[in-house]
Amino acid sequence: MAYEFKRQKRIVKDIKMDDQIIHVDLVLDNILKEFNRCRNDIIRAQQEMQKASKANVGPENMEQIVDALGQAIIALMDLVFGESNAKLIIDFYENNMLEMINMVVPFIEDEIMPEIKSLVSENTSQIRERSLNRSARRHSK
Repeated sequence: MAYEFKRQKRIVKDIKMDDQIIHVDLVLDNILKEFNRCRNDIIRAQQEMQKASKANVGPENMEQIVDALGQAIIALMDLVFGESNAKLIIDFYENNMLEMINMVVPFIEDEIMPEIKSLVSENTSQIRERSLNRSARRHSK
């Protein structure tokens, strides 16, 4: 059996905003760790927001929590779209974070997340297969 070299998995998408086209070209292996960090930051900020709303936190504290969520989302956008394209998107929505989030997050969840989950699954399978192959070679000697 021949050994097979493969290229890293990419996501290439175009997003239309009025008359502008934003080109997304991601090498999944390159963004995986940072993507997970950004997602975890968003989840933590959402949890803090839920706790704060239940505890009737003052407006100053709530503003900090909302800001943390916004920064986490922008960090994810910078990663997925690139900083200059993320800025174009923010400008397109005229800093209306809620409207922007309602459009951007579904794109990330529908187009990027399934690809990342697939990559993680493939990587796990490859590692498991390599481990089994090494073990079988050792035992056959």
